Amino acid sequence: MSDVRDRLQAICNTHISDVEFGADDNLFELGISSLTLAEIHDSIENEWPGTVDITDLFDYPTVNALSGLLDERLAAAPEAD
Repeated sequence: MSDVRDRLQAICNTHISDVEFGADDNLFELGISSLTLAEIHDSIENEWPGTVDITDLFDYPTVNALSGLLDERLAAAPEAD
């Protein structure tokens, strides 16, 4: 497991506390609201600014899929000086 995946799981758990789910469960099948989706995106944006667009949550609807995308984008990002 990657640190990104663990942190992303923690973010999702914070916003989806009424349902138990795993890293391969589709977040939309859990019945999350658009407000919860926006809150998850805001938390991701706070953790990794500019790496994920809210529409990416629709294309990568599981924690594992989204963490894979984040890993790729973080690896491709130029290092800060």
